[in-house]
Order: sequence, then C-alpha cells, then structure tokens
Amino acid sequence: MIRKILEIVLSLILISVFILDGCGDSLEDPTPPSRPQWVEKSAPEDSIEHGIDADPIDDYIFLEWHPNSDDDISAYKIYRAENNASAKFSLLADVDAFSTFGGDTIYIDDSVELNKIYYYYLLAVDQAGNKSEPSDTIRYGLIQKTDLNYPLIAITEKRPRFEWHDFTSFSYQYIIRVEKLSPLEVIWIYRFNKTNYADTFQSMLFDNNNTASEHELTAGTSYRWRVDAIYLVDPSDRDISGSESQWGYFSIKP
Repeated sequence: MIRKILEIVLSLILISVFILDGCGDSLEDPTPPSRPQWVEKSAPEDSIEHGIDADPIDDYIFLEWHPNSDDDISAYKIYRAENNASAKFSLLADVDAFSTFGGDTIYIDDSVELNKIYYYYLLAVDQAGNKSEPSDTIRYGLIQKTDLNYPLIAITEKRPRFEWHDFTSFSYQYIIRVEKLSPLEVIWIYRFNKTNYADTFQSMLFDNNNTASEHELTAGTSYRWRVDAIYLVDPSDRDISGSESQWGYFSIKP
C-alpha cells in the first residue's frame, strides 16, 4: 500500500515538472528588441542642441539616443572604435535602460583623446538577454577648446567685443553663443569663418550680424557666453569634429 502511494506521489511530481517546463518554454521571449535610434544631431548654430556633440564641461563626447519602444528593455550596449569605421569595435559601456534625460537616454564618453575621430554604435538588450540589431554608426572627434578671455567680469559696454584664444590650428569656423541668465534665454548665436590664422587671439563684436534679440545688452543683467570651434563637417554641414569652450559669465553694470 505504501509503495502504491509513493508511486502515485512520484507520478504527480513528474507530471508537475513536465507542466512547469512546458510553461517555462511558453514564457521564453525569443524576439529581439527593435533597433535603437540615435537622436539626430543638431546644426552647430541651432539654439537647442541635441545628438552627438562636444561637451563644454571638459574634453568629453556627449551621446544621446531615443529610448526603445519595447517595454522589456533592460540595458543598452555602446561600442566604440577609433579613427576608422572599419576598425575593431570594443564594448565601451553598459547603460541602464532607465538612465534618461528629458525623455532620451544619454552617455558621456570621458575616455577620449584630442585629435581622434571616434565611431559609435548601439545595441539594445531586453530582460531575456536578447540583443537588437546594431544602430547606425555615428562619429565625432575633439580638438582643443578655445580659451575665453573677455568679458568675464562686470562691464559697462552694452556691445562688448568678445575675445578668446585659439591655440589649435585645426579650427576654421566658430559659433559664439550669448545667453541671458535667470531666466535662461538665448540672445545671440553667430556662426562665422575664422579670418585670423596668423595669431591665437580671436575676437567678435556683439551682434556683428544684427541678428541678436537685443541689439544692446541690458544694464543690471547677467549673461554667459561660449565659443564653439569647428574642424570637420559632414555633407549636411553638421560638425563631426570640434570643441565647445567652457561657459564664461559676465554682467552689465547698472
């Protein structure tokens, strides 16, 4: 009798294991995630910057992509190669799928060197470990930042001449940005060709092209400014090698 009971129990256990295994197979996800998409790079003179770019904080490359629409994404893998898209790509970083910024996912590559072009592509990984097809390959390279000189204090001129030093021979264009603080507002963006190649000293008069939202800066107001340098552009005239200076801060005396 006891033997019969044991046989029945063993049979029930085997049936349970079989059912659970079958359920497990049905719950497996063999479908890979959709291919990730980079955020399109903005033009150098756009007021809102997005996509791959230099970083004004330091010699970093900023990467930005759209989050996948799949609801089971766990991570993204970023791969990088140097100087040639045909070179060997190595895993640069695993990025948690919830590392978002303003709805998009970002990564700052802080392990780059100046005067090199870096190539990047992405893979999306879901919770089952499936990997997507690779994203498009994008590229960017850094050159030395410009060194802001004037203004960096409280000044009286309402149309100051912005001055900086450019210690690299690579740049051929600049973009100067002036923004009002509190609330933050873009006042002037001007893209222009470098004309003085004989000296590191460069300068530009405020609103030289008459496109600023204020022809004269306002007394008692604080501002910040930056100079981006361009070395290489793609066929759509977007920079693929350049730099962004750190922000300089100044105010107009009352």
